[in-house]
Amino acid sequence: MDRRDFIRATTGIAAAAAIPASAGPAGAADAPQMQYRTLGRSGEKVSLVGLGGFHIGMQKDENESIRIIRSAIDGGINFLDNCWDYNGGESEVRMGKA
Repeated sequence: MDRRDFIRATTGIAAAAAIPASAGPAGAADAPQMQYRTLGRSGEKVSLVGLGGFHIGMQKDENESIRIIRSAIDGGINFLDNCWDYNGGESEVRMGKA
């Protein structure tokens, strides 16, 4: 199993584990609905599952990183972690492009 397969597998497992069986579909008949939590007192809703940015700048192919980020967003993830220090800023650049 390579890194890409591991990320896909663990993201799916984490998302599935966080969603109760009573959660309804989100567009597709078999797609679970992302759950959200309120962020502090801001009132903003963030996804229960987040996407860490450190690994985003490590793929040899920038397009692979962009596909990972877009897949996360398409799945309802709106909590994305990043830092200018990750991979010399490359993680932020790729997240910005996505």
